[in-house]
Amino acid sequence: MRHPSTRARLLATAALASGALWIGATPASAGPEDDLHGLEHQQATGSVRSPNGDFDHGCQRHRYRYHVDARGSDWSLELFLVDSDREQVANGYEWKGRDPARGRGHFTFCSQATEPGRFTVRARLTWDDGEYHEKWLKPRTIRLR
Repeated sequence: MRHPSTRARLLATAALASGALWIGATPASAGPEDDLHGLEHQQATGSVRSPNGDFDHGCQRHRYRYHVDARGSDWSLELFLVDSDREQVANGYEWKGRDPARGRGHFTFCSQATEPGRFTVRARLTWDDGEYHEKWLKPRTIRLR
C-alpha cells in the first residue's frame, strides 16, 4: 500500500504541528534563555504538476509530480484534487522520511461519485525547522475528459 491510512496521516500532521517530530541536538549548556530564538528559520519551497487526462468509467488513477526543497527540515506535502464545485475528489500525501524530495504520486477516484471537467490540484506544504511553518503552493487547473 503506497499511501498511509487516514489515521496515520492525521497523526503525522498533528505531530508536525505540535513539534513532536522535530529532532535536534540541544547543547548541554543550553538554558531556558537559549531556546529557539537563536535559530535562523528556513523558507521551504515546492511545486506540483499534473497533466490533463482522460476520464474513464470506474475507478482510476491520475498522476502528479512534486518537488519539495525544505533544506533539511522535516516536511510533509498534502495534495488535494478538487472539482469545479469545490468538493475534494481525492488526495495524496508525501513526507520526508518516507518519500524523496522529488517524485511522483497519484490521485485515486471513481467515476460513480465524480464527473469529467475542470479540477484544481491544491497542495499544502508544512515543515518544521524548530518552528512549525505552513504554506499553500500555487494551485494547478487541469481538465479530465
